[in-house]
Amino acid sequence: MAGTEVRGYGASLHIADAAVTVTANGAMGRGALGADRIDLTPADVTGVWLRRANWAVNGSITFGTGKGKVVVHFRRKHNKAFAAVWPSLLALGM
Repeated sequence: MAGTEVRGYGASLHIADAAVTVTANGAMGRGALGADRIDLTPADVTGVWLRRANWAVNGSITFGTGKGKVVVHFRRKHNKAFAAVWPSLLALGM
């Protein structure tokens, strides 16, 4: 599967073709995500929000879906990587 992948805090985000895959990293990630893996297409997503991390709080990319929300958290040191994938998410139509 070719594409872009960034690793967050408890979950990884993989963007390929016309889909986004969120994969849990470890037991804590599975508990927070509620599954080992969630596949999202632009049709599934009702909105996407990016919150940058700072010294006080972790950042996140939140996907709103018809079934709820999927959140990928990241630390301040990952701000550049997650900001770099933001245009790719918008290009997918999310």
